[in-house]
Amino acid sequence: MKVIELNEIEHTGSEIKIGGIYFQLVAILKELTRKDLESYLIRKIHLELRPLNSSVLSDSELKKLLKLKQTRILKLVEKEHKIIAKNHYRILLMVLGMSSFGFPIGLASRISMGNIGFMGLGLTIVMFLRLTIGSGLYKKAAKEGRKLDS
Repeated sequence: MKVIELNEIEHTGSEIKIGGIYFQLVAILKELTRKDLESYLIRKIHLELRPLNSSVLSDSELKKLLKLKQTRILKLVEKEHKIIAKNHYRILLMVLGMSSFGFPIGLASRISMGNIGFMGLGLTIVMFLRLTIGSGLYKKAAKEGRKLDS
């Protein structure tokens, strides 16, 4: 069973961001057709794409719908096949690292050194760790064939 293609959207020229999200979703769908997906997962993707193919929404609502469907499709594929999008681990580690480790390390540095200039130290350390760990996890997923280039 093949992943259905997304119908051409008329509004892609009116707002640049809509066109970018649209073409990114098309690229993701093309890559998913090359993967060996089960038929039940392809049916779920079909159900996610159905509202987009019959959509008559305007610019801002269409942009929200495109982004929502893209996120849902990526989550479905990640959950079922552990296939990840580009920079998935970097983004995930950024959110977790900055909030749970970066700020507390920076605050501890500021208190122990007595200088507010050291507040950004924790964020810098976490950002470096995020890049190295995220890149390593992404390379591992690429070796296993579980990544999308889009």
